[in-house]
Amino acid sequence: MWLLVGCNDPIARERTAWRQERIRGWIDTFGTREVERAEIVRREMDEIKRLWHRDVERFSNNLGRIEAWNRSADRRWRERQPAYLRAIEKQFEGDLPHACRTALIMFF
Repeated sequence: MWLLVGCNDPIARERTAWRQERIRGWIDTFGTREVERAEIVRREMDEIKRLWHRDVERFSNNLGRIEAWNRSADRRWRERQPAYLRAIEKQFEGDLPHACRTALIMFF
């Protein structure tokens, strides 16, 4: 009876075979995942490249609008300067302590 214990035990051989099969399965799964990961990385790189080209094209197409918007913003800023100046002058009207407090708030 004691001779059936250990490596010769049918249950031990069965469990050893099961473990070895599981290890083969894990290795196969790991290998498959590594192959899939490489494919996923390749697809992601292709997508990044496609998006980059799309953004470059969009920027090129929108360049005229961007320049027009910048000119418009610059023109609006220049046209509004007198109003800004009047607002600053109005802030500084009155007593000097008030002007000093306002200047501190505006510049610091």
